[in-house]
Amino acid sequence: KPCGQLLVKHMKEHGQVLHVPVRPYIVQDFNSFLASILSHSGMEEAMDRGMMDGTVIGEILGSDGKPFINGLKRTNLRLVWSLSVNWFNPYGNKTLGKKKSIGSIMMGLLNLPPSLQYKAKNMYLVGIIPGPREPALDEINYFLHLVVDFFLPSWKDRIWFTKTVKHTTG
Repeated sequence: KPCGQLLVKHMKEHGQVLHVPVRPYIVQDFNSFLASILSHSGMEEAMDRGMMDGTVIGEILGSDGKPFINGLKRTNLRLVWSLSVNWFNPYGNKTLGKKKSIGSIMMGLLNLPPSLQYKAKNMYLVGIIPGPREPALDEINYFLHLVVDFFLPSWKDRIWFTKTVKHTTG
């Protein structure tokens, strides 16, 4: 059911009417991010070492019904991610003053060893949730829906890269 909320505002520029989002939501393409991670020497080997001693993760089944993580017996790279949604005041954490809030949706690659997991270059910035306030609990689902849209094809159909540093033929 439509909520009736205004999504775009109309602006005129150079005689043309433009439709500009009221609260733009900027996202980073998942496949491009993953390709950049896989283009760095040593990352696939690091991913092989990162998740080997987890017990709970070994019980999760993939879309093919087999264990999602199967130690070093893999024929393809299966990645496990953590999801974090955080809010911050763009004007600083001031007790007094403007109370605005902007959100970030970040994901950490748990296949990497802890020393590499949370380095900025290895974190997937899914998107920035626009302010000026935090969305209500039911509104956050619209932002998280995009995360599902990014990951669902790789879960069901997998992603094929033409080459990586370790696998030059894909």
